[in-house]
Amino acid sequence: MHTDLTLWKVNRRYSDFIWLRENLIKFYPGIYCPPIPEKKPGPARLEDKFIEKRRLFLTQFINDLARIEIFKSSDVLIDFLSVQDRDRFDRKKEEYNSKKVPILLEDNLSFTGNVNLMEDCDKLDNYFNNIENYLNTQMQIFGEMKTNLNSYYNNINEAYLNLCNVEKNFDLLSKLNKKYSVKEGISKTYYELWKFFKNYKSIQYEQNDIIKRNIKRFFKYISMESQAFLELIKKRKEYKDNYKDKNSKLLDKKEKLWKDKNLNNWEIENINDSEKLQLFNDKNYAFNRMCTSETKDLNNTFDWLIKRMIAESYDLISDSPSKRIYEAV
Repeated sequence: MHTDLTLWKVNRRYSDFIWLRENLIKFYPGIYCPPIPEKKPGPARLEDKFIEKRRLFLTQFINDLARIEIFKSSDVLIDFLSVQDRDRFDRKKEEYNSKKVPILLEDNLSFTGNVNLMEDCDKLDNYFNNIENYLNTQMQIFGEMKTNLNSYYNNINEAYLNLCNVEKNFDLLSKLNKKYSVKEGISKTYYELWKFFKNYKSIQYEQNDIIKRNIKRFFKYISMESQAFLELIKKRKEYKDNYKDKNSKLLDKKEKLWKDKNLNNWEIENINDSEKLQLFNDKNYAFNRMCTSETKDLNNTFDWLIKRMIAESYDLISDSPSKRIYEAV
């Protein structure tokens, strides 16, 4: 594998690509990561045709990563593309495997340190809801299309076999007339019709093969893209539900502490005597001050997994799929 701009040239195994995607998801949870082809068992994985298809797919995977701002500046991807020595790269992999997920988005592994944040959580919710509705509807249409295409394939295969039989029939008629020399004109006509159906059959076969290959590409790549994004949305909902559950429990705890009026249990840092009266009389102020560490951890979780998820990392609707479809396998 090589990059044109930087002239990096490295050798990477299929397992390295799996490792790359897993670590990008690990260090950037909640951010869309492009799909990668599944591992194919058996001897077919050693065939030249399959290896070339997978190479094209993995090339598309890297190109898609380069379109996502936060990924293309990540240390994980930079090392994947630039570290040439195999032993050094394996050590790098071990280092990343042992690193913990950062608590804050600003602490992400980044080559440039630049991270684009989206602070409007309501706008982000609306964005993902629209994408989810779009993808679910698209998948339903895909299902109908797949059924129609399977029917088409079955009918076209039957039609192709019929053409083969017609070709054989005209070949037999041509040979029959040659054998008995009944009529030269008819024999010539039969021969021309045999050639016509033979050529027509080849054209039909090539056209049908093109349709099958392109439609297979379409379903394989776009379906995997859609599924990866739907998994992201599902994970985001799980994060948000988890946050709401923890926040609700923390509010219940603060409510009990507020009623007890025992400052020693409120876990407030750096409190002075002048603040105590306000804490007892202003519930909102008290809630903002008490349970300092728990509140901080919960807010960090919200910032990291919900509020600051990067919607601009992948705009599925506005990005033209046709280029990706025909570049992919």
